[in-house]
Amino acid sequence: MKRRTVLILSAVLILVLAGCGGPRPAETPSADVPQTAAPQTEAPQTEAPQTAAPQTAPPAPADRSPLEIAEAVVAATGRKTDELIDSCAPYEGETLLGYVEDKYGLTLAGPEDVAVFTGEYIELYEIAVFRFESEKDASAAADTLTAYLADMEEGLVNYAPDRIPLVQDSLGVSSGRYAALLLCEGADEAELAFYDAVNG
Repeated sequence: MKRRTVLILSAVLILVLAGCGGPRPAETPSADVPQTAAPQTEAPQTEAPQTAAPQTAPPAPADRSPLEIAEAVVAATGRKTDELIDSCAPYEGETLLGYVEDKYGLTLAGPEDVAVFTGEYIELYEIAVFRFESEKDASAAADTLTAYLADMEEGLVNYAPDRIPLVQDSLGVSSGRYAALLLCEGADEAELAFYDAVNG
């Protein structure tokens, strides 16, 4: 039944198109017109999303991984990631979120992705970059990271008071959907590198 309907409609369409052709009613190329016209109208529709995708891709700072950003920040502090400890390496999935919550007190919905590089043993060096679902979550995380530094400072009073100025100069910052802990010498340079890496 469906085949008959399709054949009848096709025949009617061919006759209508042949009638519109004027003095050439029996010409077969007029039957090809509908076939070439349909792909031409479909082609721009499939090409439009392809041209739209590159327009959304350039504002891809939001698509940068925390690892890329952390590597840029580490380099700005004069260090190399291969001489540091990748603190996220032993974790993945839920255990990584648990590590982030336990270590930094980030009890939000949790970051989408994280990269953490720390110094060896007792060295106070820690670059942690987090990507969140929203700017609001990232901003709240920066506040939590600043509180983490304040707690660390209190802990150093009796343990290593000479290290307190380093912690006081360190930062918890955010930009867009990213937040970072910058516990290092030259935190101001690290902050600039963070903003450049996120926005650039």
